[in-house]
Order: sequence, then C-alpha cells, then structure tokens
Amino acid sequence: MSVLSEFEQIRKQIGERRYKQICKFLEANPQYTLSDVYYRESVWKESIQWMLNNGMTPAVKKRDV
Repeated sequence: MSVLSEFEQIRKQIGERRYKQICKFLEANPQYTLSDVYYRESVWKESIQWMLNNGMTPAVKKRDV
C-alpha cells in the first residue's frame, strides 16, 4: 500500500471533521505526521489536548481521550 492510499484510508476511518482538526494540529506541529497522530497514542493525546487548548471541540469519542 502506498503512503497516499494509507492516508486516504486513515482519512475515511477517522472522518472528515476529525481529519481537518488533525491537519490544523499538524500545521502547528510540523515535527509530526498523520501517521504519528494515528498510530502513536502519546501524539494522539497531545493532539486532543492541543485542540482543547485552542478552543476546538475534538471530534472524538470519550474512550479516545
């Protein structure tokens, strides 16, 4: 599977709203990639905290936090 097709698959799985929020997080944190947010729990939690600190309501289920 190519990187682009993997990203497209991730985008479909997480949904458009969550994907857009993650893109904003990635713009502010260029040291991370979409794969980091998707596969690394510590980065996922950091992205959720960043969203909360920046006035966003993360598009997550309670169990994701």
